[in-house]
Amino acid sequence: MVVFWAGLVVMLAASVLLWKRIRRSPGLLMVHVGCILIIVGVVFLILGLATIVWSRHEEKSYFDSLATRTNDLREFTEHWPQRPQPGSLKVGGWIALAIGLLMLVVGAAFWLWA
Repeated sequence: MVVFWAGLVVMLAASVLLWKRIRRSPGLLMVHVGCILIIVGVVFLILGLATIVWSRHEEKSYFDSLATRTNDLREFTEHWPQRPQPGSLKVGGWIALAIGLLMLVVGAAFWLWA
């Protein structure tokens, strides 16, 4: 993720330095930055929703596995096989949704303001 953000910042800085028209017109820069923020915000929203759905599936399968396998309690005593904790997936999903929504709103404001 750090590589993605670093690459995005480098490409944006290079475009500002190499393209003279974008330096003379701040509105043009705001339109481009707004579009980038909108796209990245939508990606975060999709990832957040997918993570929340995944956590609900994991939670359901975790709690239903005791009822379906009465002879095997190894999963509950040794925590094997390893599973992501549904609570942490939910929290991560909500954080991704919040970041995505914030980026979407800021990007839309930049895009409409320019």
